[in-house]
Amino acid sequence: MRLRTKLLISAGAAIAGAGIVKIVQTMRDRQQVERRTRTAADMVGRNCRVTTQEVSTHFGQGIVDDGGPGLILSIRCEEPNDLERSDIVTIVSYHSGSDSYTVERSLDQDANAEETAA
Repeated sequence: MRLRTKLLISAGAAIAGAGIVKIVQTMRDRQQVERRTRTAADMVGRNCRVTTQEVSTHFGQGIVDDGGPGLILSIRCEEPNDLERSDIVTIVSYHSGSDSYTVERSLDQDANAEETAA
């Protein structure tokens, strides 16, 4: 009887242990997906909020909401433009030589401005 009890306890512990291992593996896999490295190409098409007073062909910064503290990017835009702090822009391309992104005014912001003016 003692042997049977020990075998049942051992089997139960093994099954419980396998379940715990599976849970830990699932959690680890989810974290690895969340930690996927972002590339410059991942930013193209995303919206960005201008954080500098102006944006030119040589100067400008913006922040992309990434669900965390945000990503600060060097942004550039053709001149003349009327971009200023807090404007929402869309990232249209990345330039590796200058490690900067070309942006243009977000269409969403234009629609909001027209609604406000009306």
